[in-house]
Amino acid sequence: MPLNTASYTGTHSAFRERPLSVQQVSAAAGFADPLYFAKQFMRRFGITPTDYRHGKRSSR
Repeated sequence: MPLNTASYTGTHSAFRERPLSVQQVSAAAGFADPLYFAKQFMRRFGITPTDYRHGKRSSR
């Protein structure tokens, strides 16, 4: 699956505002594999989905 902004629409708010797991958010974003989603999230944003949820800052 190509990495594009549309795939991540709403994922930031889903992690911060709702008690959803990475698996649930990745499925909602259209990813079949939550590990692939987490790797691509890290590649795109410089932070893991879990760290983002906990309010940590990107290393970039």
